[in-house]
Amino acid sequence: MADDRRHADSSMEAVEPIRVLLVDDDADSGEATKQALAKKGVLTEVLLNAEDALERLKTGDFDIVVTDIRLPGMSGVDLLKHIRIDKPVFPVILITGYDSLDSAIQAIRCGAHDYILKPLGTIEDLLIPIHRAVFNYRILLEKERLEQTLRLSEERWKSLVDNAPNIIAIVDREGTISFINRLVTVPDTKVVVGTRIYDWLEPKYHALARDAVKKVFLTGKPGTYEVEGRGAGESKAWYDVNVSPIMTNGETTAVTLIVSDVTQKKLSADVLEQSHRELREVWKRYVDSEEIQRRRLATELHDQIGASLSLLGMTISFLRTRLSEDAGKVVQERMDDCVSQIDKMAECVRDVMSDLRPSVLDDYGLAASLRVCAEKYSKHTGVRFDLQNNWNVRLPPDIETTLFRIAQETITNVMKHARATNVSIVLSSDETGRKMEISDNGMGFDLEPGRDRNKNRGWGLITMRERAQTIGASFTVDSTPKKGTKITVTIEDLHSVQNARQAGEERDAQNRHNNE
Repeated sequence: MADDRRHADSSMEAVEPIRVLLVDDDADSGEATKQALAKKGVLTEVLLNAEDALERLKTGDFDIVVTDIRLPGMSGVDLLKHIRIDKPVFPVILITGYDSLDSAIQAIRCGAHDYILKPLGTIEDLLIPIHRAVFNYRILLEKERLEQTLRLSEERWKSLVDNAPNIIAIVDREGTISFINRLVTVPDTKVVVGTRIYDWLEPKYHALARDAVKKVFLTGKPGTYEVEGRGAGESKAWYDVNVSPIMTNGETTAVTLIVSDVTQKKLSADVLEQSHRELREVWKRYVDSEEIQRRRLATELHDQIGASLSLLGMTISFLRTRLSEDAGKVVQERMDDCVSQIDKMAECVRDVMSDLRPSVLDDYGLAASLRVCAEKYSKHTGVRFDLQNNWNVRLPPDIETTLFRIAQETITNVMKHARATNVSIVLSSDETGRKMEISDNGMGFDLEPGRDRNKNRGWGLITMRERAQTIGASFTVDSTPKKGTKITVTIEDLHSVQNARQAGEERDAQNRHNNE
């Protein structure tokens, strides 16, 4: 009894008041019970027969029915049986003035929550069973509500996961799959559950995936990695995998994998990279062809026009020595003019030959050819050039030629657009590689796309960048309006560049052979 009282007292702490439907054919007794319960905070409605009680239950919001067994017409047990049809767990307490074991057994079999004898000693004899029954009923209702909420949540989660565009899986520390929404390689996910994620990857990616899962368990931080695995049928596929922790009480207890199929993206990237390689090869061939044509034209100018001009000059000089003293002064002056014009033409031809293919570049290297180029521009424009060189050895001819052409294009742009008074050329080298820097104190320009209106300069930069890429060098531009421009070409590792170029040439040659 003491335990019942403690339980009742704890149940009386419920926030909502208890609503009781009391069925008693004795109106005075029912009213007295109502008043006694009201003093305990229990709301009570009294009805005199079971038929009215059934109708009232359809519209009223009650927590419990307390009914006398002996009623006119339908008995309390019959009322209990009718209530159980629609409300299997709704609390009902039966009261009787007759101490009958058979009645008690029948009441319990029909689902009564309690069986109380009259007369009551105190109202507590009724209040405690009421609180106990309602308390348990409300717990049951809350449990059902939570279970329903959980079911809805699980259904929504399942719908979300099942319809997600990605593969979603849950794995443990060993990489064993405990859940997966689907897999492209098999129709039934049950086949996958219990296997390890490594079973579905190419062997060379096992360590990567294992380390990624281990890292999430150790740090609790998400990560990503890319792997090659099985695709539909016997094909291979590429996947981006996002690894995230599942936390329980602040600890990582499992890992969620969100897997995206990036095979098409990967293939497109490979095709694009192949296209870039082919374009670079075409550009390299164009550059090589251009240099061959320049060399050929320079040779032709030297061997044909240059030789012809020299012969013509010597012929005129010879004829002038054979003129008699009686020859007119006008003829002498005209022949002198011819010799002067021939000398100028020869100098012009030498300049053109130097622009086409400076012999200094072949004979003495990049630094010397840049110095000659700078002196020529300085002579014609008055711009001051400063050349610093700490390269101690020559570079391969094609690399020196490419760097010279980039410098030549840069200096030409400076002369055309920059309005500079000073140009600095620095050839430096350290343990990281070799670097060519050309800077000026000119007008500069805006590097943002579309801001600079000089389209020719944009194409010039594109051409220089493409030239740099043909030798595996990086090309950067740093410019600010009214603060000058600096162009940097960097060859980080000459041997790696040469090896990469050789490998690229061999790969492209193989591709051409395959296409043929």
